Amino acid sequence: MQKKIEISMTSGFLSALENELRKTLPGNEAHKEMISYSRASAEVIRKLNANPRESAVLILLYKEDGHWYFPLIKRQEYDGVHSKQIGLPGGKFEKADKDLEATSIRETMEELGVDPSGIQILGSLTEIYIPPSNFLVKPYVGYLSDFKGFIPDITEVNRVIITSLPSLIKLAIEKKKEVLREGNISVKVASFMIDDEVVWGATAMMLNEFKTVVKKIVK
Repeated sequence: MQKKIEISMTSGFLSALENELRKTLPGNEAHKEMISYSRASAEVIRKLNANPRESAVLILLYKEDGHWYFPLIKRQEYDGVHSKQIGLPGGKFEKADKDLEATSIRETMEELGVDPSGIQILGSLTEIYIPPSNFLVKPYVGYLSDFKGFIPDITEVNRVIITSLPSLIKLAIEKKKEVLREGNISVKVASFMIDDEVVWGATAMMLNEFKTVVKKIVK
């Protein structure tokens, strides 16, 4: 049986997390708990040649006062399906990006003003397809070796929401978000409440998978 470690241990925790991300991921099962409507898996979308827009996001860990944290962002209001929603830093793949990992780092730099040279990628989580925007999202997990604060791009980021790993582990699945489905029917969807913000949809699915991974290795 794998020995669980204290979440505040720097090298021990990061090594254990990196190892866990190399194993079979709990994506599908973790995602199901947060799915509000039927959606095709990334594997199905690729087989269908649906020409999705490739994108990547980053769960960026950093250590402060002996504890691990990561940022979420609330997007500014704009003419799009993800206006004012809570998400992870990230965005679409661009031709100048070497790969999706590079996309996740570049977008995080642009949105939060962090030095990309200080970001170390530990691994990735399960891809998620987002039907309303036709995005196929690859979530990466990394850490910032020298945290000096965030400088958010106010054209894209309304606010930065800081979450600790202990808080993540304790998150309960709630149904406080109402959305309109086909037929103009309002339904409550699975969500997390983080710093008085409702986190639902693909972001909640990613966080639930990350939460499941972290819980396997910490006390």
